[in-house]
Amino acid sequence: AINKNQTIPNPFSIKKLDFQSNDMELVIAKLREKIKNNPIDVQSLSTLGNILSNEKATTSQINEAVSCFDKIIALNPNDADAYTGAGFALMRGDISLSSQLTNNLLNSSDAKDKAKVQSIMSRRKAVLTKALPYLEKSEQLAPNNKGVLESLRVAYSVLDMDAKKEEVKQKLSALKDK
Repeated sequence: AINKNQTIPNPFSIKKLDFQSNDMELVIAKLREKIKNNPIDVQSLSTLGNILSNEKATTSQINEAVSCFDKIIALNPNDADAYTGAGFALMRGDISLSSQLTNNLLNSSDAKDKAKVQSIMSRRKAVLTKALPYLEKSEQLAPNNKGVLESLRVAYSVLDMDAKKEEVKQKLSALKDK
């Protein structure tokens, strides 16, 4: 049960909380309440989106996170962090799928394994196709974000967009030289 007398920690100190504890459920509940009362609370939307898009995020949490970032984008179409947040949240789905592609599975000659690889790759392409517009807009607004560039490199590679992948590799190389 949520104690209504408890206050939410400062969003900038949320990193200090144990993400595995019940405290995170309280933080999420309080953020949802704040957003319900003030749907244009960008800080709460961003914090909730970032919390929900953690490495153990479920599909519904990823969708809610993207929704939070979409609301921020609707308020400010030039918010690079919101595009980055949405793109990274969607990339969580790709990380989960790509982890299923083991060397044994990829190198197998078994028809069932080949079908499984094809299914996983098809789902990866769908996830990355959805993430791509967010990542591209983020890169347009903040061109030196290495995390976004690395994510774009992965997306372009999986989506067989070789020319775009090479562009991003050159940008990453130029950033390393600085």
